[in-house]
Amino acid sequence: MKTIFKFMACFAMFASASIVFTSCDDSDKDEELTIRGLLPSEEFNIPNIQKENHDADIAKFNITTTGAEYESIELLGDGTYIIAKAGASEEKAKAFANDEDGEETTPSMIQKVSRKANDDSDLYIIGSYETVNTGKDYLLKNFGELEIEGESDVKVLTITNSITGRTSIVNATAMNLNNVSDATKALCRTWNYDYMDTWGYLSSKLLGHLKYIGGSNPRFEGESDFLDDYDIAGLDDYDEMARQVVFTRFHTYFVTYNDGSTEVSTWQWSNESQGILYYNWQYNGDDNGYVTVRFSGKQMRIYENYKYSLAQIIIVNTLSAAQ
Repeated sequence: MKTIFKFMACFAMFASASIVFTSCDDSDKDEELTIRGLLPSEEFNIPNIQKENHDADIAKFNITTTGAEYESIELLGDGTYIIAKAGASEEKAKAFANDEDGEETTPSMIQKVSRKANDDSDLYIIGSYETVNTGKDYLLKNFGELEIEGESDVKVLTITNSITGRTSIVNATAMNLNNVSDATKALCRTWNYDYMDTWGYLSSKLLGHLKYIGGSNPRFEGESDFLDDYDIAGLDDYDEMARQVVFTRFHTYFVTYNDGSTEVSTWQWSNESQGILYYNWQYNGDDNGYVTVRFSGKQMRIYENYKYSLAQIIIVNTLSAAQ
């Protein structure tokens, strides 16, 4: 299975490793208290939601013209645009269907290891935009221009690619944006990936802690041997760590990694009042799971807590709003 941000090799060995267990004592209780301290707070507090600079521009257009070069265009409130090329969803389905790697993985929402069938960089174009006329005209940086016509949900889009020199005029349907909750507004924006903390436990005994620090000088601190010793792989590779994550109001999220590759997945609230989020890497039924989200100012933490028999892995992802 796949974590919210990354593939990891299975840790069945982690759960079944030959370890000599001692009887419970006060140190066990201390370890349990420590574990509880790593997990999210009980209260889900949503920060004060201020309108983003491009709040009036938020939209997604699904292109309906047969044979069009693009599948959809999405504008985020923080000034990010996402263009899905024609056949993007079909290519993802095909990629997963043809993935005969056979390697079992453990769930994660963001990080990844496998490159075989999961790099979506060629399927999506992500960049920033400038508003020329709200709801009408936009400059898409490093791409071209977007013009929108039509007063109802049915639109006509003129998409100019300045790089190729091609202009496409297509029909599109605008997706509904009614009843967006404050929790969704807080989540859906572009996030810089700052830290990842990984703790490994066996029978409540700490095996190791590894910290990844992102930014301009990405590095690891702490131990990684415990990951290798128990067949947990892929959490100590710089290239495969997340650099930026974009959540959208239309229940997709995009992860860009240090090596420049991009992956897209889906999300939805499982229990919004508790900040519990369900993620699903599309087209592969095992690649899904539940995480807990907590906000603090312009920072967000995503908690992943995986248990396998006596084994437990806790991953805390720390992100900060890009704008």
